[in-house]
Amino acid sequence: MSFDLKLENGNLKIGANGDLEAVVNTNKLIQDVLKMVLTPVGANKMQIWYGSNFGRTLIGTPLDLEFAKEIAISQLVSSVEMLKTLQQNQAEYQSVSASEAIMRVLGIRVDQDDKKPRFLRVFLSVLNRSAVRATINFDVNTG
Repeated sequence: MSFDLKLENGNLKIGANGDLEAVVNTNKLIQDVLKMVLTPVGANKMQIWYGSNFGRTLIGTPLDLEFAKEIAISQLVSSVEMLKTLQQNQAEYQSVSASEAIMRVLGIRVDQDDKKPRFLRVFLSVLNRSAVRATINFDVNTG
């Protein structure tokens, strides 16, 4: 089983004992998906291919909202599939638990927030190799 350092609101999480907390299994899967889709491609200078163009599609776009949402969904699917490939490659050298590994994307929906029209709500659902659904929801400010 692999692990990562737990992030909370973009910061490393420190436990009650003063140590950095780790994230494993389905929670690691959720954190990995969020990191992949919210990191702009090229932001990681050591791995310029890592990330997603998802944010670039939505933020300040002059495109029709429905068209932009379709492009965003396509980019989210591509990013999650890239993460799945990375997990498969990682499994060759390190133990990857079934609960942290993506089996397939179950669904992705992007909706405009009713109360804040500049915000889009993303609902992403994947199935892990333990056959458990992991739901990842987040908001994106397009203004």
